Amino acid sequence: MDPETTNTRRASVAERRGDVLTALAAGPLDQRDLRDAVSVSRSTVYKALRELEAADLVREGDGGRYHLTQYGRLLRRQHDDYVARRDQLAAAAPVLNELPESLLVPLAFAERGRVYTADRYAPERPFAQMERISEASYDYRCLSPIAVPRYMQQIHERVEDDGLDVELLVERPAVEPLRSYARFDDAVDDPDFSLRATDGELPFGLLVTEDTGLACLFTYGDGGSLRGMLVSGAPAAYDWAVRQYDRFREDAEAVTSDA
Repeated sequence: MDPETTNTRRASVAERRGDVLTALAAGPLDQRDLRDAVSVSRSTVYKALRELEAADLVREGDGGRYHLTQYGRLLRRQHDDYVARRDQLAAAAPVLNELPESLLVPLAFAERGRVYTADRYAPERPFAQMERISEASYDYRCLSPIAVPRYMQQIHERVEDDGLDVELLVERPAVEPLRSYARFDDAVDDPDFSLRATDGELPFGLLVTEDTGLACLFTYGDGGSLRGMLVSGAPAAYDWAVRQYDRFREDAEAVTSDA
């Protein structure tokens, strides 16, 4: 059997018999204790052990007790990591599936990041998390296809009182709702508060905190409803988010009190 086929077979056995590997990771067990640990029949345990032995993942030791080989220990850890990343990716699916199909999102967002989704019982969950992240930053950039006027006053006050340096980039129709803020002209004329508008469509939202190194990716459903947010501090995710932001910024114009 060629090495590639052998490795594929081992990976398949590890996936199929992951419960046995996990049980043996705690220490050697005989067949009876292993049956109790994984709650399966004697014949199932026997077959699993034969497959794992053939794949060099498990060996029988003294007293009929089975233990993981060194290779088995490492493969189990790798398998557990794979399962965790797979589950994280599945949790991110509602957010990811609202992105353009042509957009290549770094795995660091989905596999290593945090996922916050909106549902009927907690529709504001992603917004609440975004507020916590932005409030912990003193230098951030935010791209959004929708306008949330209630944030204008909060952001402007932080610019004036806390030294916040911020830039907001929105679709042009979203500027008008933001003008409902009573001190809109003062805000956009402040050198530390930049508002930019694009005539193009923004298919997702971004929050990039330059001082804390976080990247947040938002997606929206029908009618502009927020589906969820992915948050990552991985360099690959952060660098990707900065590039995406800069790409949209190139076609955006500054909004001033005279505009």
